[in-house]
Amino acid sequence: MEAFAVELKNTRLKLGHRTARAFHAWLKERGASFNYSYYMRLEQGGLPSEKVVQEIANACRAPAADRLLLSYCRSLFPKSAYLFPEPAEEKKPAPIEDDPSLKGATIASQKELSLRQVAAIGAGEVHYHIFLLCTLARKAIRPEELGTAYPAKVLNAAFALLVKHEVLRQGEEGFEARAPEARFPDAFNQELKDAYARFDQWDESFGSRFALDQLLNKLLLRRVSGRYLSIINKQLDALFEIVKSSDEVDQRHNDKVLQLKVVLRQGKLPG
Repeated sequence: MEAFAVELKNTRLKLGHRTARAFHAWLKERGASFNYSYYMRLEQGGLPSEKVVQEIANACRAPAADRLLLSYCRSLFPKSAYLFPEPAEEKKPAPIEDDPSLKGATIASQKELSLRQVAAIGAGEVHYHIFLLCTLARKAIRPEELGTAYPAKVLNAAFALLVKHEVLRQGEEGFEARAPEARFPDAFNQELKDAYARFDQWDESFGSRFALDQLLNKLLLRRVSGRYLSIINKQLDALFEIVKSSDEVDQRHNDKVLQLKVVLRQGKLPG
């Protein structure tokens, strides 16, 4: 088994978490962005991204964080493991029995929403906007935090419906998304096509509904050479990649929300 997986399980037990699920919940409270199925894969021997390792280390603090980072380096560079020795002052932990909850577990990328869940999200503009808010949130959300965006009665009914269909979960501190990394299914029927068309409309109203500052509003309509279309597309792809990677590992610094929508059309007109 990878050195990182062994050290991760040792760290979990040292911090008093007997099960992987309890430890994952503890990490989520401290800003971890990955889901439980992803965490289970790590204890089975999978290697995470640098970002995930840093999230876990930030939550655990030193000296546990140092041991995790060193074990990660040993797993990445097994032939150069001698460069990343375990701290000499600590004794090597005793072997740990596998957590029963990990047996047969496999990693999942993004959880696909069911048709029932999509229908609940598409029940109204308020439902869709609450879904967006909860997937973006770094902590649980309470209805009263939404201010005057929607009437309280409407908000409470929408939260209740989303909890009923397991889109959100309710805890002592408020509501949070059950699967922040969830993805929508392909539009293989008319109901989904209609729902996604409504989502596009509600995306337009999200910024104004929650008073997001408009930083830029530009439109270009001009004739161009077809040879430049691929360059323009690649530049837009690069822009979106920058946006996707513009969050900090320390969730406390991710205090801004950015809404970016680009529509690029091509065709031929008279003249």
